[in-house]
Amino acid sequence: MTYPGMDELRTALTGWLPQRGWFAANGREMRDVRIRRATELVDRRPAGGPLALLLVLEASFTDGGAQHYQVLLGLRRTVSPELRRAVFAEVGGHAVYDALADAELVAVLLSTMDSGRDVDDLEFRSVGGIPELSEVHVRPISGEQSNSSVVIDERMVLKVFRRLQPGVNPDVELHRALERARNPHVPRFLGAVHGRLDGLPTSLLTLQEFVPGTTSGWDAALRSLAGHLAGESTADVAESARALGEAVAAVHRDLAEVFGTSSLDPASITCELKSAVELAVDSAPVLAPHAAALQELVDSLAVGHDRPLAQRVHGDLHLGQVLRSERGWVVLDFEGEPDRPLSARVRHASPWRDVAGMLRSYDYAADHTTASADDPGTTAVRRARAWAETAKRAFLAGYESTSGRRADRAVLDAFVLGKALYEVAYDARHRPSWTTIPLSGVLRLLEARHVR
Repeated sequence: MTYPGMDELRTALTGWLPQRGWFAANGREMRDVRIRRATELVDRRPAGGPLALLLVLEASFTDGGAQHYQVLLGLRRTVSPELRRAVFAEVGGHAVYDALADAELVAVLLSTMDSGRDVDDLEFRSVGGIPELSEVHVRPISGEQSNSSVVIDERMVLKVFRRLQPGVNPDVELHRALERARNPHVPRFLGAVHGRLDGLPTSLLTLQEFVPGTTSGWDAALRSLAGHLAGESTADVAESARALGEAVAAVHRDLAEVFGTSSLDPASITCELKSAVELAVDSAPVLAPHAAALQELVDSLAVGHDRPLAQRVHGDLHLGQVLRSERGWVVLDFEGEPDRPLSARVRHASPWRDVAGMLRSYDYAADHTTASADDPGTTAVRRARAWAETAKRAFLAGYESTSGRRADRAVLDAFVLGKALYEVAYDARHRPSWTTIPLSGVLRLLEARHVR
């Protein structure tokens, strides 16, 4: 379907797209933006009513290659003061804005999903029916890096996958599987929308239960750490971290049951680590003087001849991906590391990768809190490190007791280093002012090696 003003809209999107926080090509010069598809989501809208468009954009770059992005746009002839803040262009006499800011258009999405019908070749599906709402209210979830989500009436969360890669997104695939397994540590899965990209079914949106009365794991950790620095004990973080370790083990158990297990080639772990060193050094040149020492550390962590267990895992587990709630810990966002290709994120991996991600997250929280300290030997830094070590021991104990597996220290240490290096590269690209935080973790791992 063709809409008037599409050339004007494409021009506006060319300037708007690189300004989005979820745009994954910062630093690359964009050559062109092409609208691959435009689907109207309101096929019987009243005359003069709002128009909702789902667009798939292809952004090409002067250095070669292209990326695909999804945007949901609203078009109105007149907009309210609340929507005016979301407007970024005027096209064909219509104000153009992000449709997630418009409760009326979000309601259209929910209604279409609940109907289970197709729009063009887009498949709108719900699971068990969408709760009936007399009036829709939306609020955005802040702090997201790679996607966009809104809370609907404090009952549901609608997530829009921004950068698209052909295939079913793991956040849909794994979440749906855990829902079927009745795992208590994930929100209820309510539905999804799929289209096609390069001939393959591709996830566009997902809908899940909103869990009320929650605190993010990151916020809970920072609050606990602040209390510890003020003189409180670490009993709370030990109890909380142990329970989180048990929850992660329960999620891994169900994923292994649904998707099966395999084994990893030990050499692949070492190869991945060496690549992580190169990427981190390229992304953060301050690491260049330590490149040789890091490669030596990788060699010293060479995994033995046993083939470690592999299965489907979360893939990007950290404190920002879990919620502390009245019903216990809830695990979110099974998409995997957003900078990795989808083909890599759906492969079997070691469950110790997820464990390492959480161990690094406790370290990250401690380093984030004391990042402004000039002297690493200050009381605050020592207390923060003690807090992190307590949390890590408790998390690992909870995971091991529930999973029935004892950590292979060589494998776990390798994944901890790999995660720290990934954090350096990620922060250097997406939030450069934070890069010193994972850098301190990498340097501490190097120092520990020399102390041994």
